[in-house]
Amino acid sequence: MNLSWPPGVPFSYNNPLTVPSENVTDHQLGDESRSISSVKHGVSQEFDKSTNSQSILSIYERQIAADEIRLLCLAAADDPKRPIVGCLETYSRDSCPEYEVTSYTWGREGGSDSKNSPIYLGPYWDVWLQTRNCLAVLHYFRPRREFRMAWVDAICINQDDTSERISQVTSMGLTYKTCARVVVYLGSDIVHRPSTHYRARGELHTLDIQILHSHSQQ
Repeated sequence: MNLSWPPGVPFSYNNPLTVPSENVTDHQLGDESRSISSVKHGVSQEFDKSTNSQSILSIYERQIAADEIRLLCLAAADDPKRPIVGCLETYSRDSCPEYEVTSYTWGREGGSDSKNSPIYLGPYWDVWLQTRNCLAVLHYFRPRREFRMAWVDAICINQDDTSERISQVTSMGLTYKTCARVVVYLGSDIVHRPSTHYRARGELHTLDIQILHSHSQQ
């Protein structure tokens, strides 16, 4: 049926059907059994080649160098219930678009950092599982028009590639230094969510007055 497993989703072969043994020749198999056998052998070969048995395929096309940065381009959505959709783009650090950095806690208050929340990346909406906190950040960060360029460490760094992870963590100071803004997400209980689409705007010259007033209340 020309089916494939989406990149980013952990895969294991646990077929309840009886798969013919390896010493059975192809001409002895029916079309369906031959297909099952081919999938089984193909998966085994991929597992042998992969350094990470949890995932055969990956959304990362290649390892990026220390002088490169991988950014998440988040697609806009009017409805907050819509899934998170975006794509990953790699740039030279000397020639990359303006981007923002998100800062948040990977695990929840209970300490759970399980990756069971899906986001969808690339032209074919490949499924990539992230923590619930990461999903909450992306829902908050996602624009309502156009797109938004972001650097999210859990996504923009291939966490399964030790060499890339070390290289990118070493360059993290530069990642923060050259970003347009850092957005710190403190959790849904603390972050203010306006009842309308957009937050209320204020005049710049009233900012000092508001600060003085808040200090006088303390």
